Amino acid sequence: MEVTPWQFVDFTNLPITQQDCADQVYLLVDGKPYGGHEGFAMTLRVQPNPVLKFLGKTAMSPALRWLAKPTYRLVAKYRHKLPGGTPACKLPD
Repeated sequence: MEVTPWQFVDFTNLPITQQDCADQVYLLVDGKPYGGHEGFAMTLRVQPNPVLKFLGKTAMSPALRWLAKPTYRLVAKYRHKLPGGTPACKLPD
């Protein structure tokens, strides 16, 4: 799998825009975009570690999907305050 920061991506032939990526995390799997909480869950699902795969599948299960979206938004909003966060992680107000 190739990982590229969105700031260095050529969006010419992609189904998402630079603004989409500025708003939330995206992961393209076989050309299909997964954004926000779904992108984060898919990131876990494509890992080789079975525990991370399980967590990604669980996060997108019908029982927890309703919680995944607001949790993602909350973490994204305050990610610059989390351990390892930098001012560059802060989203514009």
